[in-house]
Amino acid sequence: MPVGKITADQFVTRLNRGISDRNTSHDTEIGPIPDIITNPVAQVLEKQNDNIVKLYKLITLNQFETFEDIDVENLVYNETLIRNQGGRSSGTVVFSRATAPSIDAVVQRGYPIATLPDEETGATVVFVATEERTMPAALAASYYNLETGRYELEVAVQCTVAGSAGEVGVDKIKRPLRPLSDFDSVTNRNRTSVAVDIETNQELINRYKISILGTQVGARNGLQLLIETKYPDAGNVLVVNSDDPLVTRTGVGGNAVDIFINGSQSTTRIETYTYVGLNQLIRLQSQPVIDILDVPGYVLNTDYVFVKDVSGVSESVRAQDAIKFIAGGSSPAIGSSFSIKYEQNILIENVQNLFLDPDYDIGGQDPLTRLASRVNITISAILTVLAGFSVTTVKNAIKDAVLTFVNSYKLGDDVEKSDIDARVRQISGVDNFVFTVFARVGGTGNLDIPINKNEFARIASGDLNIS
Repeated sequence: MPVGKITADQFVTRLNRGISDRNTSHDTEIGPIPDIITNPVAQVLEKQNDNIVKLYKLITLNQFETFEDIDVENLVYNETLIRNQGGRSSGTVVFSRATAPSIDAVVQRGYPIATLPDEETGATVVFVATEERTMPAALAASYYNLETGRYELEVAVQCTVAGSAGEVGVDKIKRPLRPLSDFDSVTNRNRTSVAVDIETNQELINRYKISILGTQVGARNGLQLLIETKYPDAGNVLVVNSDDPLVTRTGVGGNAVDIFINGSQSTTRIETYTYVGLNQLIRLQSQPVIDILDVPGYVLNTDYVFVKDVSGVSESVRAQDAIKFIAGGSSPAIGSSFSIKYEQNILIENVQNLFLDPDYDIGGQDPLTRLASRVNITISAILTVLAGFSVTTVKNAIKDAVLTFVNSYKLGDDVEKSDIDARVRQISGVDNFVFTVFARVGGTGNLDIPINKNEFARIASGDLNIS
């Protein structure tokens, strides 16, 4: 919506057009003065005033839902901001070879691999390695996969383009784009992660407000802006310095900075480990871990247990999530190899890797990206429906509304009954809605649920009970 200067001659042209468009019957019914002079001028000035009002709303960021995308983009460009075109899909690929390497086999960070050309469009999707991984020649036996009969090295990758184009299926990423001297094959055994959509006007304006407060990477607002710009999949971002009670580590030189996000991208890892004995923690290589999927030949909570780190570096790449074999169950022989299949939140690793770039050095501070704490809540209520309305239809509408509302909460948003009740009351057919349980899962009570600033509330369909 460009607003330019309107000259007197241009106003004359518009006034002439307005007069020409008049209703000629007004000349006798009402009179020529208002028709020729007053009304056309008023109509032209009203249109000009509409542009001024629209510009005012844009500058003050008031009622931004009425703006056109280009209006918002032009405004935020004053702070050199550009609309995020979406997140980048992540995943893992397996580099493999038929024989054991005689020297260390290395995959460099940034190594490019592409999908095979699409049969219909011919298009390919390019991914790059986000980490450097090495298969040491001396330890090659631990990388041998009995099922495939090959020596395998798993490497995290990320799509070079944003949005859903990076969401590809199993066994699609197979084409190396540079010579593959240490390996003879590469593929992905799991789907790549879902990526977020293009940034909305509201999200773009939120980043614009942050950029006004401060854009230095070493500052709290600048660090938040950097992560939200580079990794829109990160969701909400909370940056806390070493003087905050949430930071329970000293960091390098006492300059710990914890960065909490509530975004998650799951990737499956299959790795080989050496058994060292009962009740000995076996730390998983790729942190943080979401869940253990399988330890072939052994049963979770019977033969082994999953141990989540609860220290000051939990839910980060420095976490110590592990498994340990327990007494009373089966276990491998001491010194033998076994495999673990598990889910990693690779988004945490990707965001942390941002600080490996010299361009994003934050002045000697020790930044650590961590997954914020998810608070699962449960709600039970008694519903009374007005006569003439379907109980099932009203109940389903309430469940959809509450699930959507609660699962959009940001970091630190308290869960209040009045907010939930307000959403329920907007649904036609509701006569009465009385809460009987309103609490964290595993707790009891019927009170508002306070949420810490490094937590975010979520509710599962099975934890919303309406009778």
